[in-house]
Amino acid sequence: MKKVILCIISICLAFVLCSCGRVSAGGSEPVELKFHYDGASVDAVLSEQDSEVIRNMFDGKELYFDDPSCGFNENVSLRVDGKVFCPACDKCAVVKDCGSGQYFELSESERRDLEKIFSRHGGSFPCV
Repeated sequence: MKKVILCIISICLAFVLCSCGRVSAGGSEPVELKFHYDGASVDAVLSEQDSEVIRNMFDGKELYFDDPSCGFNENVSLRVDGKVFCPACDKCAVVKDCGSGQYFELSESERRDLEKIFSRHGGSFPCV
């Protein structure tokens, strides 16, 4: 009986540790922005300052599995250190890590900053 309980505890602990990933965006390469929607076709390399804003915004955010009703599209995305992140195309403050299929939350002010960066390059929200 003790072995069964120990086994269950081990499985639960492994599940918790594996499902609580965090975004790692601490690299030094410029962030790439993509916005292909409604006639707009933007592919841009962000400035060092905007790249730093995005890295600080994303780095360390807790990833989780979900199926939000927000729309996500790789044609509206950011490439950070080779990873593709898609902000919700509506006004939700959620971002999808397209590689893992997991999501993370932004604060409302972070979402506004993200939209400002897209806007400077010709992107606009909502884009659903």
